[in-house]
Amino acid sequence: MPRISPKAYEIVRAVQPPVLVAQAPRETRRVLVCTGGREFIDAAVSLAGTLAAALEARVTLFHVPQEPPPFYAGLARREPDADEVLRSDSQLGRNLRREKAALEDLGIAVDVRLGHGLVVPAIVEEIARGAHDLVVAGTRREGTMQRFVLSDVTRAILEQARRPVLVVRPAESAQAPRWKRFFRPRARG
Repeated sequence: MPRISPKAYEIVRAVQPPVLVAQAPRETRRVLVCTGGREFIDAAVSLAGTLAAALEARVTLFHVPQEPPPFYAGLARREPDADEVLRSDSQLGRNLRREKAALEDLGIAVDVRLGHGLVVPAIVEEIARGAHDLVVAGTRREGTMQRFVLSDVTRAILEQARRPVLVVRPAESAQAPRWKRFFRPRARG
């Protein structure tokens, strides 16, 4: 049974500023930022950092790597750990290092953790395991009208977290379609 009403879900989708969905206020000592390892989460990391600094809270950056395609299901594989990813030159490693450094620059204690398996159950498990008081998740813009869309993951977090969830919109520049980042209008003059 979902814990968020359809009306509350519509409000989260419709409004521009970040939205905090909380049923019972509690002291915030640990903040979990669900990071997809991409730039669209930067606004969420920034806002989580501002809140964590003000509350003197600890932040955990949490990422669940994508499962390999079923074609590879029978192959033995080793799960990467967070330190290994942070040392790597992968896009995920670079983004997590940047996010971690930005939070540490604010004087915040930061942990980086990786979950394994299906994304939503891994996040819900991490919330309980880490005794997180606040969950921060991002959204993205989608389609030609660039309306905000809650991903299935963000919606499931809202429904299953049993903690306050802060849903943060991405910064405009992080949402420009990739092709528009390379083509800028010429200045007329």
